Amino acid sequence: MAKSKFVWLVVFKGGATQLVKAQTPWQILECDGLIEDSNYIINLTRMELADKWSYKDALDIPFRD
Repeated sequence: MAKSKFVWLVVFKGGATQLVKAQTPWQILECDGLIEDSNYIINLTRMELADKWSYKDALDIPFRD
């Protein structure tokens, strides 16, 4: 599994967006903390490496081995 987290912009059908800190897109698709069901995701964009100071309002998915 990846050692770094990235900030991802998640776009849902209807235009809702959410920022998520995750290692991989698969973690986002399996996450229960999204504002909408993952079946309604129409785009995932990896933005940049995440750190604990950036994007404090983003959903932070824990590291997984």
